[in-house]
Amino acid sequence: MIDGMDPKELRRREKRYRVIKRAKIVFGSLVIDCIVLNISKNGACVKTLVEVAVPEHVVLSFPNGGAFRAHRRWSKDHEVGFSLNGPAPLTGQDRLLAIAAFDALSMNAPQRPISILRDAGFFDDPALGSAADEAEAAYSRMLDVLQARITLRSMIPNE
Repeated sequence: MIDGMDPKELRRREKRYRVIKRAKIVFGSLVIDCIVLNISKNGACVKTLVEVAVPEHVVLSFPNGGAFRAHRRWSKDHEVGFSLNGPAPLTGQDRLLAIAAFDALSMNAPQRPISILRDAGFFDDPALGSAADEAEAAYSRMLDVLQARITLRSMIPNE
């Protein structure tokens, strides 16, 4: 140890944060409950209740709906280290909900009401005009991100 630092921490490209979070390792039709011990933007270390052979590519899924494509970097006993490689494809009910939200957003676009207000000169008020611009930009970003998640394809074999 150097100045109280774990040597593994010194080798990492980014800081990992100690946490205790429930998660699931998903591959094929199998789901393994685990506890996330530490996490960073691009990696996580988890502990399983049983020693299990985890394939190279899995999905690490959190109860709040977050799911990430994960690549097993190492495993020892009940612990597994993963690199996180972006969001996982939406599946099942989550995918259906995202499609329904995308359709509802598309049908209820703010462009028409904003256009009506713009044509009537409502946006001579700079604060109102700025709020309308922000709303249009946020709406457009929301559609883009939602569409990307809906069309994201699995990189995990047999899924």
